[in-house]
Amino acid sequence: MKWFWFFTILFSVWGLWYWFGSRRNFNLLARLIPGFIIAFAISMFVLFVLVRVEKMDQQALGGYVMEAQLSGQDQEIIAKAMSALKKYSCKTLDQFWGDVSYAKLNIHQPPLDKRGETYGWSREVTVTVVMAPRTMSVPDQWRAGGQSAIYHMGGGAKPGVVMDGGLSQMLCGMAPEGQQKFVSIPHMILVDSKDAASPGE
Repeated sequence: MKWFWFFTILFSVWGLWYWFGSRRNFNLLARLIPGFIIAFAISMFVLFVLVRVEKMDQQALGGYVMEAQLSGQDQEIIAKAMSALKKYSCKTLDQFWGDVSYAKLNIHQPPLDKRGETYGWSREVTVTVVMAPRTMSVPDQWRAGGQSAIYHMGGGAKPGVVMDGGLSQMLCGMAPEGQQKFVSIPHMILVDSKDAASPGE
């Protein structure tokens, strides 16, 4: 939507400038058409630069997007946590990944909500999976288009994942059981580990 307004304003300003600047010229189209062509070329160049800058500002990891600047160690922990999630409790997530628009990753320390107290976590990995507006592999009755599935993963006293919402549970092949469902995954102890390479291999 921001690009729509960018182009609208740019073309409007350029068109008005040529319109009023061409009133003394009988051949109005001869000046308007080149003006819009030049405006379009400039717009494409600016758009290309902005997109490139936006991509450079984002940290990507395995097809995911980091929500914040994270250290290499934290990125490794997130990658291993996602691997453990898919291997031990969410084996069907990859099956529906073609319907995912994007996924955001972050580490919260201490955990948000009361998960730190409930499960003894000192921090948590949060993955927000946003589905595409139109889905192909997800069953229609799920009404998943444009919806989000959120996974909170932590180690500590009770390592595992909290699946937030029914969609997050269904994407993992589970029947929805309330708003939040905890699934024990011993390998998630790596989230609290200072050495990401030791647990969860």
